[in-house]
Amino acid sequence: IKHLCDIFDEAKEVLRDDGTCWVNIGDTYASGPKGNKAKSGLQSENYGIGKDIPMKKNINWKNQNIPKKSLCMIPQRFAIEMINRGWILRNTIIWHKPNCMPESAKDRFTVDFEYIYFFAKSNKTIFWTNEKTLRCVGIRPPGTKGIEGEDWEYRTCPKCQGSGTIPEEVSE
Repeated sequence: IKHLCDIFDEAKEVLRDDGTCWVNIGDTYASGPKGNKAKSGLQSENYGIGKDIPMKKNINWKNQNIPKKSLCMIPQRFAIEMINRGWILRNTIIWHKPNCMPESAKDRFTVDFEYIYFFAKSNKTIFWTNEKTLRCVGIRPPGTKGIEGEDWEYRTCPKCQGSGTIPEEVSE
């Protein structure tokens, strides 16, 4: 978290006074010293061109007083550290993913959302909106609940069978 916040401190130096920073950050679960013992994909030692690049190392969370298999609360810890460094946290947005991958662990629920933090460099930030944006922000997908404006749906793009993040009306 410290290293990540150091990077955002550098970004803050070049950001305009009224600039904003949007951060999408996931969480992880505490594991023992050997982690989940996976030897392929992101944890493989035999990576190279055309293969997965390791993105994280297994961390022994025992030294952090976090019990094994516990959620580590990385997004919340990150947000608190950013606030401590002078960033203004304007919103926490819950991005709902209806087509998420099922959880591989059998002892916890599937996580079908991600946190997006909306930080501002100063209190001078002004949000400019246009008519198309205002039309879409007020739309709540059928069957969803939550506080209006803080609960985003992650929709599937029907044309490409991939994920689309912007409603069609906004992208026109």
